[in-house]
Formats: sequence, C-alpha cells, structure tokens
Amino acid sequence: MTNAFIGCGLAAKFRAKYLPKNSIKYCYDKNPQTQSDFQKEFNCESFNPYNLPVDVDNVFVCTTHDCLFDFAKEAIFRHKNVCVEKPGGLSSKNLTILDEMAKEYNKVVHVGYTIGNTIFENHRWGQIQHIRAYYAHGARPDYDKEWRMSDRAKGGGVDYDLLPHLIHFSLMFDSFEFHSGFNKNVYWNSSCPDYSNVNLVRNNHISNCIVNVCDWKNTFEIVLTFHDKKVVIKDLNSQTGKYTFINYSSTGPGIKPFEEVEKWERNFWNFDTQMFLDKIANKITTDLSREIKVLEILEKLNEK
Repeated sequence: MTNAFIGCGLAAKFRAKYLPKNSIKYCYDKNPQTQSDFQKEFNCESFNPYNLPVDVDNVFVCTTHDCLFDFAKEAIFRHKNVCVEKPGGLSSKNLTILDEMAKEYNKVVHVGYTIGNTIFENHRWGQIQHIRAYYAHGARPDYDKEWRMSDRAKGGGVDYDLLPHLIHFSLMFDSFEFHSGFNKNVYWNSSCPDYSNVNLVRNNHISNCIVNVCDWKNTFEIVLTFHDKKVVIKDLNSQTGKYTFINYSSTGPGIKPFEEVEKWERNFWNFDTQMFLDKIANKITTDLSREIKVLEILEKLNEK
C-alpha cells in the first residue's frame, strides 16, 4: 500500500519511519524547508493535497489542529484511508462528518491518540472507581509565541493539545460526562489557556484531568483506582514510549497493598500507526464515537 503525508513535522517523521520502506510516495508541507527535509529523508515526491494522486492508498494528516478536518475530509472524498492526528478537528461536528463519510465511502479513519491507543485500548483491569490524571509539558522559552499557544483559531492551548489525551483514555474506562471545569492563563501571557482542570463523572465514578504547560519539566502521572486494585502510570516519555507501571493489589481503606513496579517500553508512534494499518487490513468499520465525545466535552468546557 502507498502512503502520503500532509504535514511533515515531528509527528509525520515519527510515523513515517515505521512504515514499510519505499511505501511513502508523496508529501506536502506549507513550509518549503520542512517539506524538502522530509522528501530527502524518505525519498518521496511533493504533491498537491487537494489533488491526491490515484496511486495513494493511505493519507496521514499531521498538521496544525485547524487544518486536520479539511485535509482529512478531502482525502476521504478521494477514497483514501486516513490517519489524522488528535483531536481530528476543532469541533464534534467535524468528527461526526468524518465518521459519516468513512462509513459512506467504506474507508478507515483513525484518530491518532497515541497514549490511550497504546496503553489502555485492551485493558482488563475491571470497573473503574476514580481516575486522577496529570499531564504537564516543560515549556520552552517563548512557548507562548508558538502556534499551540498564540493562536486560538488554530486550536491552540492545552485544551486541544494535552487535555484530549486524558479525556480520551478516561472514556476507555467509563462513559463519563462533563461535570465541571475551568481553563486559565496561569503563567503565559498568551491568547490560549496554559492550564485546564476538568472533572468527568458517571454515577459515583470520577475522572479528574489536569493539564498545563507551566512546569519546568515534562510530568505525566495517572492513578487508576478499581474496586480491588490500583494502577499507577508515570514517568512517561511520549517519544521513546518508556514509562513506569505500578500495580497495587488488594487496595482499600486500611489495607496495605502489595506493590509491583515494572519499567515498560512501547513505542507509541509505531503502535498507533500499526493500529491504523491493522484496521485497514482487517476491514474494521470506522467508529469515531469516542473521539467525537472528547470534542463534545471540550466544547462544554469552553462554553462561556
């Protein structure tokens, strides 16, 4: 199968290196130098993303958030399978359209939630009681001037960059609904929020998700409490796929648990890319209901 990339930045390169050699035929990036570097590294040609070549089977959309939907929609219309980076668009309506088009054209559309898809997709840990999730990026100098923070129209800020990961994997454990939340500018003087806190609830089950880009280093910790055990995932490196997995058994008030600590390594970009290819090979019908709900929750958070 042949592949094309729209957007040639880091995400595109992380995925491209795990595709079969010589399967990447075309690429496009609005930055000529970024596109040229990708062409040289992966030995492919440039192309017009609104005039997709007929010999392309799969399209990877790795652009800024504001362009994800338009390019993915065009690719499906041209009868291509699509892997689009999270969150897949800027609204739940965007993803609903992609979901409907995928079914109409009988094509696979996969939203690249690398963390949730790799760690939690096939969990067998039982009924969740509560989740505490914290994800912070150690921001660089002038981080507020980068597109993720400087341009809300492009889907910037932690609401669309970090928070979708935590909401997405929370929905893997229960059909949570938005309960309450807020977003603020705590440190950066930018047009987009640098701190968000969201509470998701279903019956007596709770997920508290906090994200920010105000820390001095990357920090990732998830605490999952079940009826008879607790799981902690921390020290995650999204590029290398390394993280610490701690299993506490027989937890409960007044009970000292047995603790098992493991160092795991799963390359998220490789795993998620292969998940997309496996869906194609196994002719899995596209279902973006979970990804749509992520954006519905973000929309409720930002209702003001």
